[in-house]
Amino acid sequence: MSFGFSPADIISLVTLTTKTYHGWRDACGEYTDVTGTLNSLRVVLERVDTHFKKRETISALDSSDKQPDHEHEDLHQILDACKGAVAEFNGVVARYSSLSSSRSRNWERIRLGNKDLSKLRAKLNQHVTNLSAYLLTVQLESIDRVTEDMATLPDLILQGLPVALGALIDARGSDGRSTRVQ
Repeated sequence: MSFGFSPADIISLVTLTTKTYHGWRDACGEYTDVTGTLNSLRVVLERVDTHFKKRETISALDSSDKQPDHEHEDLHQILDACKGAVAEFNGVVARYSSLSSSRSRNWERIRLGNKDLSKLRAKLNQHVTNLSAYLLTVQLESIDRVTEDMATLPDLILQGLPVALGALIDARGSDGRSTRVQ
């Protein structure tokens, strides 16, 4: 694929997001909005992955169904931005990893509680929104392609009808008896 993008990029981001989600879920019960957003991001990323796997399968069967380069470039930019935000959240979990393992580490809980994560949470929410909007745009473009194909279908049927009738007439033969259509 172009622009240095590959399905492995999505899979690695899903893996990182899942790991980060589990770290936040285990370490920070009071940060339910962060864990919820990380889980939402994971779900959307899995849908993006499923979409691209289907598109690659279809493109392999039908060379005219090539995914536009701008889709790859747009997705690559969105994934890079997501990866940065998820990596920051993962770094916070790594720094405060003892939160889930020991009640005696209350000092770290207090330090984390005093850390302002609102900007990082806002970034993460924005990335979920961007990925969702990206998926919606890709779906609308797919619907447009299907609509265009459907619009040409009556013409193709009408073009095929004279050919089919001609073959039937030719198969009848000049003496009126049926012969095989080849």
